[in-house]
Order: sequence, then C-alpha cells, then structure tokens
Amino acid sequence: LIAYGSSNSVVLYSSRDCVARRSLRRHGGRVNCVAWIVGGEELVTGSADSAVVVWKPEGKKRGSGLEWSSKALSGVDASVTAVKGICLHFRVTFVVAVTTNSTVLVWKRSSRESDFERVQVLAFHPAMGLCVDLIWIEEDVPCMAVGLDGATVRLYSWRDARFVESLVLDRHTDWVRGVSFAQLDCGQILLATCSQDASVHVWSIVEQAKAARGTPKDETPLLKTKELVLKISPETTYVVSLESILLGHEDWVYSVDWGLTRGTGFQKARLLSCSMDKTMILWELDESCGLWMDKVRVGEVGGNSLGYYGGLFGPNGACLLGHTYQGAFHLWENICDTEEAESWAPRVVMSGHFGSVQSISWANGSGRYLLSCSLDQTTRVHAPCKRGRGIVWHEIGRPQVHGYDMQFVASINDGQFVSAADEKVIRVFVAPKTFLDGYEKMCGETLPEEIKGQSVGASVPALGLSNKAIFGSESWESERAAAAASKPPVEDDLLQNSLWPETQKLYGHGYEVFCLAVSPDGLLLASACKVGSSVAPLLRVLMLL
Repeated sequence: LIAYGSSNSVVLYSSRDCVARRSLRRHGGRVNCVAWIVGGEELVTGSADSAVVVWKPEGKKRGSGLEWSSKALSGVDASVTAVKGICLHFRVTFVVAVTTNSTVLVWKRSSRESDFERVQVLAFHPAMGLCVDLIWIEEDVPCMAVGLDGATVRLYSWRDARFVESLVLDRHTDWVRGVSFAQLDCGQILLATCSQDASVHVWSIVEQAKAARGTPKDETPLLKTKELVLKISPETTYVVSLESILLGHEDWVYSVDWGLTRGTGFQKARLLSCSMDKTMILWELDESCGLWMDKVRVGEVGGNSLGYYGGLFGPNGACLLGHTYQGAFHLWENICDTEEAESWAPRVVMSGHFGSVQSISWANGSGRYLLSCSLDQTTRVHAPCKRGRGIVWHEIGRPQVHGYDMQFVASINDGQFVSAADEKVIRVFVAPKTFLDGYEKMCGETLPEEIKGQSVGASVPALGLSNKAIFGSESWESERAAAAASKPPVEDDLLQNSLWPETQKLYGHGYEVFCLAVSPDGLLLASACKVGSSVAPLLRVLMLL
C-alpha cells in the first residue's frame, strides 16, 4: 500500500491492483510530505497550511478498505516540508516535522491510548532544515538526523526527556537533501546522506566497545578515516566514521533509502539513490573488496521531464518505486527468481495529471475513452483496460505535450479531437496507428475502419509546438509494437511514443481561446476567446471537414 499526497488529499494506492483505494481528506493546503510510522501502523502527513496529521486505521491491520481516523498535532505555525515517525512495540511513539521557519518540532506519545504531546522545538535559524530521519539507537533511546541547507547533518540523541545535539557531520559541500538510517543484525547502524553536490555519503555508527573488540591489536589498516564520537549517555558512546563516498550521479541527489534483504544465513544492505539526472542507482557492498558499487541503474531516457524527486524500496527489495519532479510514478520489479542474478523490468503504475485539470471530454458519439487537459501542459487519454477478469481505468496515451497551459479539449470522434491552450490557435489531432492498435488490444474493442490512422506516430521538433506525423520507419517498428501491447504503457512510453500528429490549425481569434464545443455529429465546432476590451465577445462556428 502506497500513500502519497495529491493536492489537499492523501491517496492510498495499491501497486498490486494498480488502483487508488481511498482518499483521505483533512488538510486545507497542499500535502507536502507523507511517511508511515516505522514500527507502527499509522501514517503521518504534513501540509502547506501548517498542519501535521496522524492517520490511524480503525481495524486490526493496515489496509485500504478500513476506516481511517485522524488527529491533528498542535503547535505548528509554518508550512511543513518533511515528517517522520517511529514506534517502539506499539507503545512509545515519536513524530518529528521540519517546517519552513527553520524549526524541527518533536511530539511524543507514551502509549497507544494517550495523545501526542509536543515536547520540543529545535531552531536552526538562519539555517533551514530540509530532511529528517529517526532510529532507535538503543532499546528506548531514539536518535535523530537532520539535514540542513548549510551542507551539514546534525545528529541528536534523546537525553533527559529532550533531543540533545551530539554531533555535526560536515563532509558535504552543498545542501543536504536526504538522510536515511538502517540498523543491521550485527548492531551496526548505517546512515546515508545525499546532497546537491551530487554525492552520497555512507556513515557507519558502532558502539565504541564493539568497535574496540572488532579490531585486532596486531592489525593496522592502511587507510583509516577520522572517527567521530557520538555520546548517547554518560555511559554509552558510539563511534561514527565515513565509510564511503558514492559518486555516480551527475546532478542533485534528492533522496536515499535503505533496503535490507535477508537470505539463508545472511543479511544484505542496499541503498537506493535518486537524482535530478533522471536516474536511480541501486548501491550494494562488494564483500570481496569492501567497496560500495553501483549494481543497478534505472531511469528515464529522453522526454521533456525533470529528474527524480524521491524513491523507495518495495517489500523485501523486490521492486523499486520512484516519483519524478512532475508527479509521475515509475515502478521496476526484479523478474529473476535467483538471488545471484537480477533483471529489472518496468511495470505498469498509475499515472495522471500533476496540474489542475481544466477540461474533460468523452469520445464523441461512443464514449469509448475520456480525454482530459490540464495546466501541466498535457492532453491525456484514459480508458477502461482489461486486467485479469476485471476492468481498471488507465492512462493509455498522451497525445499532446505542449508549451502552453492547456485550457480546453473536445472530441470530434473516436479518432480525432481539438484542443486549445493559452494561445490564439485551435489545434486538430488525429489518432495514429500505434494508439488505435494498442487500444484494441488493451480494451478489447474493435474500432470502426473509417477512423484508422495513416501515420505510425508523431514527434515534436526542437523548439516547436506542433506534433509532426511520422509515416513508417524502421526505428518506429519496435516502438509501435510496444505501444500496441496488451498492457497499458509505462511512463517512458507515454512520454515519448504516444503523441498524436497535428493535422490542422484553426485561426480567427484575437485573444487566447477560452472554450470549445463540438456538435454531436462531429461536423461543427464552436469556440470563444477571452475579451481584451469593451468590444462584445466573439463566438466563432467552424465546419469540420
């Protein structure tokens, strides 16, 4: 079950069924961050309207079919940008939130029956906190890491009923965007930090007594990093050392996440990093040389999107989920059954607009699919696809990726539509063979022969706004076969292989087109534009041939 913020709501999404199960509503502003409470069953969310909400399923186990109760935490006076929570044996629970006024708020709950109480406010002015993570460093002693825009990571330990700053890590050279803890069975704690300096740092945290016992007196390492002291209590001290610097990304690294997998008699620690260079890298420790190596690299190739904003491991590390700056999900699954070999393949995942939807239109005359356009400058096609014995709605095409905010879309027939953006031009589009063939296989319906397209696809020239038709080429044969598969397209195909060719431009308005309407028989088009003066509004009626 995946939780994510969608405008003012929190959506619970089932990746197995590719269906949004429930939408949780309480926030009055945009939801900026969500996190499952580690060790518990609750969900904590933060939003731009200065609210932190803890959601609890009213049932025995976490699930989308249950009712969810919510509790807003007190004392928040600024927009929330990051949240985290941990729970010990379903009793003591800590929740922390990073806000835009350079503070980190800490709440504690002593038992499941009691309420959360704000116990501390950490101020970093003039620095600003960007990310946070928590871990139980001892049985009931939490440790907190906060990444700052001053290129530092501050470590806090729980002493005397409050978090006390114990150590500052300052090896990065730019803003720290992500921190993540992991605890191994041997007692060692790993801390990963990532930064806008395009690097990932892996820190080892070991209790001082265990570190001293683990190094034989007659062995002196050839290369040894500086060891820092992390004091948890007057009696307990930990040793922190920089284990590795991972350099594999070419742009800002926004997120790191640990994945611990267990096999027969061993435990494997893996690290997933996501960057604005459109790649996600899976790092793994090579036992033969003691170095962290990039074992898998996945991501986008081409397209007009920005890079990855975050990524997570799935259950037991069998899948990788990434989300991009423009709101799209990417899912990869390891399709190999053996532990030694790996092969990661993209999987179908839910998609949709990341901007306000301005207009929708059913396919004129048949209602076979739904067209939508948005302020995210795209026009999309949604249709009911076959999935097992049932039907699931998916985005099956992205006919138009424009340079202006889209305002209106209207269907002419099953194979044509018109759209209007913040410009004076109305554009007419015709479905290519790739879309028509794919629709018949995915939805199990046969389209009329008269709407069969002539082109195999479309492309947008550099610095252009018009989709140019492509008529048969060797490079498009494999792409056409992929687009005509029986499953809905993944995000990469939607970005690059689902454009519709533009066949005509309709002129006549002096200002930006505001709305469109097509007659039921698909022969007439009415359009209206914005008014720029006291002159009466102009309504144009065109005949579509």
